[in-house]
Amino acid sequence: MGAFKPLIELDGEPLIRRTVRSALAGGAREVRVVLGREVDRVRAALADMPDVVFVENPLYASTDMFRSVQMAMRDVGVADARMLRDAILGRAKGPLECLRTRLAGHEPDALFILPGDVPAVAPSTFEALAQRAADPLSPPLLRPLYQGGHGHPLLVRREAYPAILTFEASIGSAGGADDDSGAGAGGASGAAGASGAGGADGRGATAGGGATAGGGLKAALAGFVLEGIEVADEGVLLDADTPADLTRLKEYLTALESRG
Repeated sequence: MGAFKPLIELDGEPLIRRTVRSALAGGAREVRVVLGREVDRVRAALADMPDVVFVENPLYASTDMFRSVQMAMRDVGVADARMLRDAILGRAKGPLECLRTRLAGHEPDALFILPGDVPAVAPSTFEALAQRAADPLSPPLLRPLYQGGHGHPLLVRREAYPAILTFEASIGSAGGADDDSGAGAGGASGAAGASGAGGADGRGATAGGGATAGGGLKAALAGFVLEGIEVADEGVLLDADTPADLTRLKEYLTALESRG
């Protein structure tokens, strides 16, 4: 893909805007968008949308997407054990506002992680994941399945946050795999009682579904139980990684919108 994927337009609307809109429609209280390439253009594309918070990754060209996921989580108010320890000892090294939010009890109960080029997830899918996550006996990781295929977004419950935030992923090559992918760290809410995170930073690694964010997310969460939830939503499988994928995505969204 030669174009910058988050800003590829489908019927006049950028992919990243459709992705953020789907998360908000699914019940996310906020969406964090992690920015790297094309900062001003992505901001402009989302400027009039409510409940969107931007997080800039100035090192996007030399870090993988997993680092963007960590940045979004910290910005939404998730603090890892090391940050809390340092705060207690008076030598906090992380964002103080993040620490204050966590200590005030405002840390979200769950988060979605969603690539910026996955714009077709139905609201009902977000709701189904959040409802399952609200069960105290729910496993820490949930993902949607469509006809057995693993899809997006990944829902991460609170107990898995420290594993992500304390994991030291290896630094990826500049710009990731193809340097044009809208990467995403997305936010959860609804019955899960969470707030949000989301993203488009312009790198080629995919995140969500418990799979890869430069390999870091999969490795960080390797010790946790992942449950798949079957949904009647093909959109969980559709992204824009290749021209063929983009064509399929356009056809799907056109058919979906024609059905009203």
